[in-house]
Amino acid sequence: GPTGQDDEWEPLYQRTAKYLEIEKRVTVLNHRLDIIKDLFDMLASEMHAKHATNLEVIVIVLILIEVIFQILELLQGRILDS
Repeated sequence: GPTGQDDEWEPLYQRTAKYLEIEKRVTVLNHRLDIIKDLFDMLASEMHAKHATNLEVIVIVLILIEVIFQILELLQGRILDS
């Protein structure tokens, strides 16, 4: 059976096992946090791209409105001239 000498190393074994377990959990946790960070980065760049696209659409709409007003002005000028 186990001798007194084995008991002497038991606390060290427990501490080491606990430490390795904690180390493993920390590694898994860090990995998951890395994944979450990557997802947030992707989401942020997606939102940035979407924001840029929204700005482009707004600019296009404003230019179209300006063009429509210029056409209306031209037509109004022609009508007044005739």
